[in-house]
Amino acid sequence: MSARYALGFAGALAGLAALGSRQGSRTARASRGQRYQSATLTPGHTSEPEVVQAVRIAQRAQREGKHLGDGFFGSVYRVGDHIVKFPRYKVPHRKDKTPAEARGYLLHEAGVANELREAGHTIVPHIVFVDLPDGTPVLVREYGKEAKDLSVADLGQIEAALRAVETTGAGWDVADELLVLRRADGSLFVGDVGWWRYRGKPRSWMDDQELGTLMSNLARAQGHPDRVVWLFGTNLDGYVPTILDFIDELEQIQDPEDLIVALMAEDYGPDLANPIAEREEFGLPVPPSAREALSRIEAALARLGKQVELGFKPSPVRKLKRKAALRRRQRQSAGRDTVRA
Repeated sequence: MSARYALGFAGALAGLAALGSRQGSRTARASRGQRYQSATLTPGHTSEPEVVQAVRIAQRAQREGKHLGDGFFGSVYRVGDHIVKFPRYKVPHRKDKTPAEARGYLLHEAGVANELREAGHTIVPHIVFVDLPDGTPVLVREYGKEAKDLSVADLGQIEAALRAVETTGAGWDVADELLVLRRADGSLFVGDVGWWRYRGKPRSWMDDQELGTLMSNLARAQGHPDRVVWLFGTNLDGYVPTILDFIDELEQIQDPEDLIVALMAEDYGPDLANPIAEREEFGLPVPPSAREALSRIEAALARLGKQVELGFKPSPVRKLKRKAALRRRQRQSAGRDTVRA
């Protein structure tokens, strides 16, 4: 390796490392809205040292990069310790993209990563967006080896990091199947963030059904048993608001044979208690709202000489019949209240 080439390559590494550490004012900004076509570059972006160096890395990838595969957003190459994504205009079974649309998608992906890195989220990669001298838009990102041996603890760390993306700060929507990569230092990150969206407000656990699906899919792809797949698909804190009224009613009941008591002991209570126990067994965090709701249920049942049936799984038919009976009772009660009024 010539001294000149070595110096340039070292500069490229230093430039890309700077992206992750700085709080830069000249990074890409993700699209606002659903079309992924309104991302922007802040003034002075092209003159930033890491951008200048990323251009050189992308040009090297054009000459000697190893082709890794193709996706909706682009064709991916590896060169040294970097991944370079070039635009892809024709995708099977999809409408062809114009050059402006292809650039917009890549710029949005860079903007998602840049903004989240600035907010302190290392679950996303270092990405630099560049326009080559011939006008080709390109992404240059850090390299990571595909993680094919994720433990339950690893999955828990990923889950916590992605929930933080959705529930803190400006709030983002995590979308698309999760390509999890491992850095040389052992830390994990999601390689593709092109479908993630700026939300503008933090999501609540009640909204994040897609993340649960993505996490359970990841657990399944990693070869974990159904028990673990199910665990990561549960949305405990989102479940709590759906039963708060029943908990309030349970705390007022005096008859231990009341329908609400049976529902809480054998249906709603186990729906909370079982996944909480599973998460605790694996050392995974439990949402405070779920733990508080379960404590209220347990205390109210204990007062009536009852308890939550851990591990109890009532038949779906009986569960539906109980809920139907409860709804009938609620309608009848509402009708009496209307007559009294």
